[in-house]
Amino acid sequence: MPSRSKHGTRPGRRPRGARAALPAIALLCLTQVALAAGAKLSPDLMSTRNHGAGGDQQRVIILTTGGATTSSRQKVHDLGGAAGKELPIVHGFAASVRLDSLDAIAEDPSVRRIVPDRKVATLMATTLTSSGAEEARRVSALTGAGVGVAVIDSGVDPHEDLPNLAAFVDFLQPNSPKSDDEFGHGTHVAGSIAGAARPDEAAPGLEYGGVAPRASIISLRVLDRNGQGDVSDVLDAIDWVLQNRTRYNIRVINLSLGHPVMEPAALDPLAQACEAAWRAGLVVVAAAGNLGASGSGTITSPGNDPLILTAGSLDDRGSLVAADDGIAPYSSRGPSLFDLTVKPDLVAPGHRIVSLRAVHSSMDVQHPEARVSLGGGPNGSSLEPRYFMMSGSSMAAGVVSGAVALMLESDPSLDPDGVKAHLMASARRLPFASIYDRGAGALDTAAAISATRAAGPVTSPAVRSDGGTVTLDASPDLYGDPSAWNLGLIWQNGFLSDPCATGEGLIWQNGLIWQNGAPTTSCTSGAGLIWQNGLIWQNGLIWQN
Repeated sequence: MPSRSKHGTRPGRRPRGARAALPAIALLCLTQVALAAGAKLSPDLMSTRNHGAGGDQQRVIILTTGGATTSSRQKVHDLGGAAGKELPIVHGFAASVRLDSLDAIAEDPSVRRIVPDRKVATLMATTLTSSGAEEARRVSALTGAGVGVAVIDSGVDPHEDLPNLAAFVDFLQPNSPKSDDEFGHGTHVAGSIAGAARPDEAAPGLEYGGVAPRASIISLRVLDRNGQGDVSDVLDAIDWVLQNRTRYNIRVINLSLGHPVMEPAALDPLAQACEAAWRAGLVVVAAAGNLGASGSGTITSPGNDPLILTAGSLDDRGSLVAADDGIAPYSSRGPSLFDLTVKPDLVAPGHRIVSLRAVHSSMDVQHPEARVSLGGGPNGSSLEPRYFMMSGSSMAAGVVSGAVALMLESDPSLDPDGVKAHLMASARRLPFASIYDRGAGALDTAAAISATRAAGPVTSPAVRSDGGTVTLDASPDLYGDPSAWNLGLIWQNGFLSDPCATGEGLIWQNGLIWQNGAPTTSCTSGAGLIWQNGLIWQNGLIWQN
């Protein structure tokens, strides 16, 4: 049965650098208000319109009613813009428009919302044993064979330890004849999922390999040589998966990328596309983000969506002893902005992960110190060393995707909800971490494979606050003993003292945030953080998701 746990301690002051949040629900009622066409614009797009030059071009995603795009595409053209590719998964299309035409485009009855074509970026900053995958493979002889995993990322370089690269589609250069990875991130993630085990001759018993070494990798390139891309390309890639899942038996989508949360998940095109894939039977695994040093409310999109599976980063200290495990300090922490959803759903090894190297990629050239050789292996050629070390929730998501492939090989009848329930119910509880840091706990692949379905819903729940008391309706089957949830932490660290987090006095309606009866944009940027060109800066340092 779900448990309603509460904790209430009035906060101290909000710590410096903690991110501002937007409300999850409307707490006041407005009388009927006549809203302008601008109400169809997302808050960040309104800010860009208000501060930019009218003739400036802006890349946007235009969402339409029922997918009818003909009149709105014509209006974009008539007003000096250019309509781009259709995005059927969210019933819309990409476009480049003049800032001074936004209101006129929004007046079209077929237009329901316009958002920027936001930049997404990678979420990177002993694994087999600490994740329970080694035991699962030893006991059950599972390898992920026959399960397709779509890696939507920077591409995948051909590598001798990745023989099961089944398909490659380049959404940046559609006519590209071969699979490649100019950044180096996607290759590493794919190796964490399905890299073939390779023993280290200098360290008996140590091997570098993926969790599901015989799973098929379907590489969909949406990120450039700098690890950045556009949401519209990610939407296109998700739609491609839906159209081709039967051909490649794709059961899992790995999204080790994201962007700052700018609106509730129900209004975010990327989150909604992930929900569409989930409901179509695909397990969507997203990285939580790497902004945990900024405190609560740092989960990135699409990891903030309550339906999908979100992975945070566990630091296993490179040992086989569970007692020294900890949450990686950069791993993003919940609850999510706007919706106050408890995220991540679980944590998995993501710190100092050794996986496949993409030779001559941007990451490889910029960080030669991260190259890793097999002990005793040759280092004379340009192809050696063959491995690379990275950290981040990106890597944790790859480990979870590999675990899901093993689960689906073991029981192909599992649906996405069943996979999520098994993983969360079987997670190893971490008494030192709050529910906002670890979700259900640490990934235990072997236990997840043998688990029976947990009782209760698997949609990630949201916390609520009332007069200094924090409550959560959630199943102990999924999250463990309620006394260990530490719900009051978000009071103690000042997160809920901000009205942009609690929703006190605020209403989210038709794309606008209302406070005291008037629209406000005071909740659209985080304290101490600057959002610039799709990246997040804090105190002069870049946090590249």
